[in-house]
Amino acid sequence: MAIENHWRARKIRAELSKLGIELSLATIARYLPKPKPHPDTHQRWLTFLEPISEMAQQNAGAAEQNEAEEVDLVSLPAIRQPAVAK
Repeated sequence: MAIENHWRARKIRAELSKLGIELSLATIARYLPKPKPHPDTHQRWLTFLEPISEMAQQNAGAAEQNEAEEVDLVSLPAIRQPAVAK
C-alpha cells in the first residue's frame, strides 16, 4: 500500500481502521519503507572532504615555500590537563 499508492502511516491507519483494524501510527511507521534522500540535497563524503583537501594542499604548498616553518602556538588547540585531587 505504501509503495504503490505513496501512502504514509496516517493514510494507512485510516484505511485499516475502516476494516476494523486498530493500530498505532508508530506500529505502522515501523514497517514502512524508509524514504530515500534526494541525491541533490544529500551531502556526500566527497562534498564534506573537498574543502579539507583544498586546505591541506594550500598548507602543503606554504610549507614547501617556507622550510624553516615555526609552530604557531596561538593557533594550536589548548590541551587541558585533568585536575589532580590533593
